[in-house]
Amino acid sequence: MPENDPQRLEIANGARTRLALENELSATQARSYVRCLQIGWQVATIGWNRNDSEGQLADARSLLQAAEIFAEIEGHQSRRAVDCYRR
Repeated sequence: MPENDPQRLEIANGARTRLALENELSATQARSYVRCLQIGWQVATIGWNRNDSEGQLADARSLLQAAEIFAEIEGHQSRRAVDCYRR
């Protein structure tokens, strides 16, 4: 294992535990999900602004980067990579 892989895994795992634990949503993820349902149901939606969207995009990028780290180091079948990709 290359010298910096343990640090890379630690950072990636921080993103995973903050954003991609199975059966858990952050408050922002829950709001995003509710808003999506409201739009689909064509009812009044909760407040959402550009910063909310940009935050969700930044979180998605972090998860993709974390997934790539897990896949590179642990293999493409890595459970932690799958968790990040799924979220």
